[in-house]
Amino acid sequence: MSRVWSWRQAIWESSLGATTKIILQALASHLNDMGEPMFPSQARLSRMCSLSERAVIAHLHIAEQAGWIAPRKRDLKGSKWAANEYVATWPDGVNDVHAWGEPRSCGGVNDVHTNSPVLTSKEHTARACMFEGFWTVYPRQIARGLCITIWKRRKLDDHAEDVIAAVKAWSRCEQWRRGIIPNPSTFLNQERWKDTPPAGEQKPLAKGGVRVRETTTAEDAAAKARNEFLRLNKLPENLNKTPDEIRAMIQTNEKLDA
Repeated sequence: MSRVWSWRQAIWESSLGATTKIILQALASHLNDMGEPMFPSQARLSRMCSLSERAVIAHLHIAEQAGWIAPRKRDLKGSKWAANEYVATWPDGVNDVHAWGEPRSCGGVNDVHTNSPVLTSKEHTARACMFEGFWTVYPRQIARGLCITIWKRRKLDDHAEDVIAAVKAWSRCEQWRRGIIPNPSTFLNQERWKDTPPAGEQKPLAKGGVRVRETTTAEDAAAKARNEFLRLNKLPENLNKTPDEIRAMIQTNEKLDA
């Protein structure tokens, strides 16, 4: 029996809600015997399941958080846009399931996608330590589960050193020392670790004094760009765009305004 069939059977045996199971089964109808990524559009899944696209997006997110799929972007030839594709994965603690819904006696595999390497226990530990390195140094520890999901989705293991270095740099800036610190999920999801902390140190306050500092031109520009990013990121038509694509839109708009 193929591992692809086992993955589909395991979905039925899981504790997922009925709607999430149906959407995953519709997604699985695009899965070949090699377990390669699936790339039906959300509109197609909407038609197959007789659900709104908003409902499809919501339940795909539930499936992702539960560990059944790993969404990623796929470049389209001859186009500047990228499409969604989904890799079938096994949640932690879930093994292969054979026809009668009972777990196999041998150990399960964590990923149906056979082109992906199977990680050893040491490699899993090393990757977990990469996130823990970030979590340890981040001064505002909130929504750990969401942060882990974002970390995996954006494949930040490959950038762990840069992320941690950025956190340390931001921790030394006046803004963060005054307690104006974004949630860690925001820091990761908006790729703020790529931003440069504002330069300059503030002198200590005199007793009972008030310190007011004018923002620099660079800080004003960064704040304007961040606000524009947040505005564009919330628009429905930009739902499937990556942060880099949205930043490119902002740069284009700035050139047009100039």
